[in-house]
Amino acid sequence: MSYEPKEIYGDRDGALLKISVKKVAAQYQPEAAVEFVVEDIKLVSSYNWLDAGDDRDDIPVIQVPGAPPLVDFPLDQNILKVEPDNGHHYIDQNAARMKGRPSLLPGLAACYAYNKDFRVEDYDVITDRNNLIKLFEILKLEGMDETSKPRVSNPWNRGPSRVMAGRGRGRGQFSHSRSSSESFRQRNVRNMTMINRREQNSRIDIDIISGYDIRTGEYQYGLSKDHGTMILTRWEEKTEEIIDPDVDFRGFGFSFLAKTRKFLSLDGKRFCEKGPDQVTGYHCLIEYKLCGLKMLVRYHADGCDMSREEFLEWVAQDEASIREKDNTGGMEKGKSHTTESENGNPDDEEDEDEDAIQESDTFDLLDSFKTLSITPKDNMEGKELDNVEGKKPEIPLNDPVPSRLPLKVVRTSTSLFPERRLLQVKTRSKVSGIGREKLYTQLFFSQTKNFFIAYHIKGRFDKVDARVENVAPHIRQWGMQNGSVLERLAKLLREIKETSSTLGSKAAIVWTGKEENSETELSLFARRSE
Repeated sequence: MSYEPKEIYGDRDGALLKISVKKVAAQYQPEAAVEFVVEDIKLVSSYNWLDAGDDRDDIPVIQVPGAPPLVDFPLDQNILKVEPDNGHHYIDQNAARMKGRPSLLPGLAACYAYNKDFRVEDYDVITDRNNLIKLFEILKLEGMDETSKPRVSNPWNRGPSRVMAGRGRGRGQFSHSRSSSESFRQRNVRNMTMINRREQNSRIDIDIISGYDIRTGEYQYGLSKDHGTMILTRWEEKTEEIIDPDVDFRGFGFSFLAKTRKFLSLDGKRFCEKGPDQVTGYHCLIEYKLCGLKMLVRYHADGCDMSREEFLEWVAQDEASIREKDNTGGMEKGKSHTTESENGNPDDEEDEDEDAIQESDTFDLLDSFKTLSITPKDNMEGKELDNVEGKKPEIPLNDPVPSRLPLKVVRTSTSLFPERRLLQVKTRSKVSGIGREKLYTQLFFSQTKNFFIAYHIKGRFDKVDARVENVAPHIRQWGMQNGSVLERLAKLLREIKETSSTLGSKAAIVWTGKEENSETELSLFARRSE
């Protein structure tokens, strides 16, 4: 394979080292089926990207913790007709906004901003979900798994689900304002040509680090391969693109998003609705143990399974918790105060919080919300608003993130959004089905319990065909069925770390799409220091 971008290098024949996926996986031969491969699941942090406008030289901005968008049909509309996807879209928003700096930096900054005791050294692997999916699919293509086969469903055979009227599709990689900006097209079309990602080489960048400098966001190197943390960074040839539906038809999902996605935020005592030109994504970071490896995985969540009223109640609950923590010195009566990210199963803690609400004045606060309005962003500009209680709450977060970071971190007054209410969303034509195997792979690596599907006919969506499925039992079953492949994935990750360490602290793995009757090899290159 001949592949040598300018920032990575090998010997005269190409790669410095090669890893045979088949040979690595063959070293693991389970004696029995693996039943439990993921444990100790905990949400660590989250963030939203905030759009700085059309000036691409502005410092990137995130808000921590983030909040997912609501997805809903426009008011009093049961039918929604949208145009095919077009205009500017992100392929990898994190990399696009970081402009050459490590694209995982926003995730690490968000983790520290929410928890000052966060340490990258506590993890074996830190990665985007996208990388795990790619490596898992390599193992599947090698024919090592015969226990599960792709399943396709259609609108008339969906399995157990519940109808959710008025919900639509949401994708955080969508940027509506730039899609209609002629000046943006003129400035960027040369660097964002139409591409066929299926024909591309695949690549993942590797850093074996000993720490993370919270002041500058720079990785620290120096420990041995046995003690270092492996950072896997997603790599795409293009991080954003312009879609021309006459040349490359992509469906209707992004266009549907422009009509249905709603980000709400608390600005003083008034909630304002922020469109896709202000908030352009919601990312979560979750930790778990995968076959003995302690993982920190970042993923993009499409939306949440909440009505507007439920969302306001969640924010009000957080405001009440902050006030009570201030009044009690950080302790509830008779028990310690916890948040979703601090102890045990977040679902259990959510139930505990609900019990505590009954003894608090949260619902008095909600009564105050009845007098508030959802204000369009244009009406919010230039207004100074007081807090609901007439006093700005003390936010129980860390000291400000150091300004030497190459991004700005804006604090929010909420806690981590309950991950059990997050959604992966899909849109499909009524005549096509859903690839359940691929879907469950995505949901497994982010441990997402729900997905939302909206069917359409040539871009015409009917809200009676929009529904949510709780697929937690299917995800558990998928994990058991693919347990041996997941064990092999863990083995492959260990082999990548060990082999990459021989090249130094910075490396890259590259591979091409598998040809018929060929064996997949990962080619390892050394990476030049920036």
